[in-house]
Amino acid sequence: MKKENSLKIPLREQGNLKELFRMLEQNGMTVEKKQVLQMADYIDDMETKMEMVLKDLKEMPATGGSPRLVWIRGSGVCSHTIPVEIYSQGCS
Repeated sequence: MKKENSLKIPLREQGNLKELFRMLEQNGMTVEKKQVLQMADYIDDMETKMEMVLKDLKEMPATGGSPRLVWIRGSGVCSHTIPVEIYSQGCS
């Protein structure tokens, strides 16, 4: 479960990346530092969205009820109820 705990700390606050930021700064690599910061923030944002999707999936009814369709868009996570008759058709 160590991995789970480390993900609760934003990437830009983790020791190994703090050291990388320091080294990039010392070597005058400000553009690269900015890129790594943006990537860390993007990954943290995606982690948050995936947690929301997993939460929604866990809340799906095991049997009966209307299943939910969940997807990720650029603006966030969306979730809609699927009519049972459409869902039950399956793939043919």
